[in-house]
Parts: sequence; C-alpha cells; structure tokens
Amino acid sequence: MALSTIPNNMQAPLTFTQMPAGTVIQVVTYTPSGAVTFSSTTMSTASTVNFTPKFNNSLIKHTFWAKTDMNNTNNTVGQDCEWVRDSTVMGQQSWGFYFNRSDFTDDYYPTLTWFGYDTPNTTNQVVYKFNGRTYGGNGGHSWSCFTDWGGNGARGTWIIEEIAQ
Repeated sequence: MALSTIPNNMQAPLTFTQMPAGTVIQVVTYTPSGAVTFSSTTMSTASTVNFTPKFNNSLIKHTFWAKTDMNNTNNTVGQDCEWVRDSTVMGQQSWGFYFNRSDFTDDYYPTLTWFGYDTPNTTNQVVYKFNGRTYGGNGGHSWSCFTDWGGNGARGTWIIEEIAQ
C-alpha cells in the first residue's frame, strides 16, 4: 500500500500491520551501564537483549558499537567475540584488533563495530546476546568492552530494528 493513498480526513493512524515492505516496524536500543572484562577462556555474555518480532518474515537489522580497552603490558591481546540469537551465532570475530607485544606494548582503545542481519522466522521472543572471551581462548589475555575512558558516558549502543518484508 503506497502511503500517498491515505486520505487526509483525520482517520486513525496506520498500524504496524498496514505498513509497506521496507518500513521499520520497531526499534530496540541497548545502552550498557558499565564496563565488562572478558577474562574467561570460554565465551561469556556481556549483554542480552530480548526482542519480539511483530512479523514472522521480518528482517532484523543489528548495529553495534562499543568502546574497548586492550592492555598489552603483560600479554599479547586480541578480541574474540560473537553475536548470538538464542543458540545461533549470527556474527563473530577472532583475533580482532590483534596487537603483538613485540610491536605494540601499550594500552589501545579500539572501537568495536558489527553490522548484521537476522531472519528469526518467528513472532515469539528471541534473545540476542553479545559474548566475548580472552584472545584465542588463552588465559591471561583479557580485554574490556563498554569502557568509558573518555569520561563522557558513551560506552556503546546496540540498535535492533525490525524491517517489514
């Protein structure tokens, strides 16, 4: 249905079920309140977002960014992390922002970003998670996410948008 066919006679607004394909139906935003340090050799959850799609055929768009902290003073460090829906891995990285101590022996604060799409094919609640672990699953190679080294409170954001198909 084209939006231009809506008569201008004070009818009730369109509901989400009347919106055309390509329309953003809903947006959920996760904003972290504190830093998380990944020091485990297995994946651990840093953030969880519950999301209930309105349609079973929607495209779910993910936009994620976070400030991070990597300290190479004692160990080589990199970022191992994943974005998961229930038990399905949607995106992952290993050795992200890898710094070898022989070349980089200081603190680094790279911004972690991920853009992804999902089609859960349900109108039941799904659980999205951001997980991380030590670099390469090795002990002593921890890194932190959602840090606020600038002191301005901006730690990161995870925006999840449902797009009608």
